[in-house]
Order: sequence, then C-alpha cells, then structure tokens
Amino acid sequence: MDKYLFRTKPGGARGAFNSNVGEKRQALRFNPFAPPIGAKTDKERRREAAQGKARADKLLAPVRTAAVLPSNSSASVSLNAPGPSSAPLQKPLRNHILNSLTSEKNPITHSSAYERSEPTSSVATGHQRAEGRRSQMYFKSRNTKLRDQAKERGQENDVFRGCVVYVNGYMKGTTDLEVKRIVGLGGGRARYVAGGDTTHIVTSMPLSGSKTEKHLNSNGRKVHIVTPEWILDSVRLSKRQPEWKYNIVESKVQGSLRLGSAKENVAIDLAEE
Repeated sequence: MDKYLFRTKPGGARGAFNSNVGEKRQALRFNPFAPPIGAKTDKERRREAAQGKARADKLLAPVRTAAVLPSNSSASVSLNAPGPSSAPLQKPLRNHILNSLTSEKNPITHSSAYERSEPTSSVATGHQRAEGRRSQMYFKSRNTKLRDQAKERGQENDVFRGCVVYVNGYMKGTTDLEVKRIVGLGGGRARYVAGGDTTHIVTSMPLSGSKTEKHLNSNGRKVHIVTPEWILDSVRLSKRQPEWKYNIVESKVQGSLRLGSAKENVAIDLAEE
C-alpha cells in the first residue's frame, strides 16, 4: 500500500522562515570586500562628478566665448582639442584661473576631490597609509562618549585637578577601571591612549626598557611614573601626595631630595660645601 500513498510535508512556512534567516546571516557575515562605513554609492559618485563637470564648464565659459579665430573664420576653437590650434588658448585660460582663485568655482583652491575620494589602507602598500585614517575615528568617538559619561557622574573633589593619567598594565590592589573612575571624580582626566599631555603613568610593574629610556632621556615635560597607591592615598587623605614616594622609575639626572631625620633618611647639610 505504501507504494501508492504519497505524503507532502508542510514546508512552505518553514521555507519562508529559512529564507529570512539566510538573508539575516548573509547580512551579518563578514565580507572583506564590503565598502567602508560612510562610503558613497555609485549614484552619489555620478551626481558629484556631474556637479564637478558643471562647475568646470561654468568657470571656463568666459574663455570659451573669447576663443574665436580671426574675423576671416567663424569657427570656434575647442579647449579640449589637442594640437597647435589650442596652444594660444593656454595663456588666457591660465590667466583666467589664476585671477579667480578667490572664487568658489575655482577648481584649484576650492577642489572637492578629497571629499569625493575614499581613503583606503592596503596590506600591499606596506607602511604607506592613506590620509584621513579611519582607525582614529573609533578612538575619538569612544573617548567622547567616555567623557560624556564622566560629566554625568559629576565631580566630588579637586584632588587630581590638572592631572592627566594614563593607566599602563597591571594594577595591584585595584583595577584600571576603578583608577580611571577615581581620577574622574577627583577632577582629573584619564587618557586611554598615551599622549603628549600625559602627566602621570600609573602602573604596578616596571616599564619596558624602551619606555623607560624614553621617559628618562626625553627633553620635554617629565612624566611621573607612580604606583596605584598614589591614587588611593591621595583620595584617602583628601590631598595630592608627593609623587617621589610612589615612583617606579627614578631619574639619575636629578635625585629626589628627601629631608628627614637621620634614622629614616640621610639629612642634607646645607652649610656643607
């Protein structure tokens, strides 16, 4: 009997569901050849190219009007036509462009080529990078959001006013997030990438040899490399503590002057020559 009986499974709804799932998976799947975020479509590129051509035609209109052969000939000369006939027109064309540098229609001083281009970075070019790096956009957006969140939390004191702190590596007894939160509440600012305006580097481990050499031999502003205890003690005592007590790296160029009793430190006799 099974030979003459046929059964059809209700797969219509399931097929529709599977097709939607497939489209979603295809959209979420990583595509290495996908256009970058903010890339312009072909329609937008064609429209911008047409606008650029219209601007160039409008700029060259006065020169094209004056580009007429002597009175015995009524034929006009094309600026785009190669050959000796277009050579006399190069000078008036150049003068017209140079005399209209302040005009918004000038293609030299008001070019929109950079806006219409898409900077890319390819592994085939090695160290060469395109202008307008897109990698910095993420960090700028991230830092802006974090600063806005810090403003919403408010400020409790001014212990770390003027301090720009960069957290580097392991934090003994606390975490990097806690240190950044305390610095923000104390009126300071936490950097997420080391920069030139950094005043303090907080870490519990010694820096690498290259970083140590950079901070000791740099001619710019000296950066204090301190332990997390400097942050915690300053908050606990409600007063910014001296950095030399918590130094990780001490410069041999200018030693720290530690004045105190003979039991704790070697006293400095100022009268001794």
